[in-house]
Amino acid sequence: MQQGTVATIVMWVMVFAIFYLFLILPEQKRQKKTKKMLDALIVGDKVMTRGGIIGTILNLNEDTVVIESGPSRMKIELARYAISSVVESRAEKYNIKKEDSKDEDKGEKKEEKKEEKKGEKKEEK
Repeated sequence: MQQGTVATIVMWVMVFAIFYLFLILPEQKRQKKTKKMLDALIVGDKVMTRGGIIGTILNLNEDTVVIESGPSRMKIELARYAISSVVESRAEKYNIKKEDSKDEDKGEKKEEKKEEKKGEKKEEK
């Protein structure tokens, strides 16, 4: 009777381990990835909502995001978790750090300075 009890316990431990490996662990990784993506959002990013609306971020708050979408430039306020993916990241496009994105014009000013430096170097040659 002891062997049957031990075998049952071992079987349940294995079932739990399989559930953990195939269900719980991947879900935790997915949640971390989503949280990281939502924390990295900056003004100017082009995003897609869970409903399929694609727009550009105009304003970020702690819990909400205002996006501009469509040819009529309609503004929509959404909960932050309604963003499903980043279509085009302004940070990657312009090499902007998250701290720099607090000021919307800062990234554009950096790009202008880079272009001016390139222009100055070409003039010197």
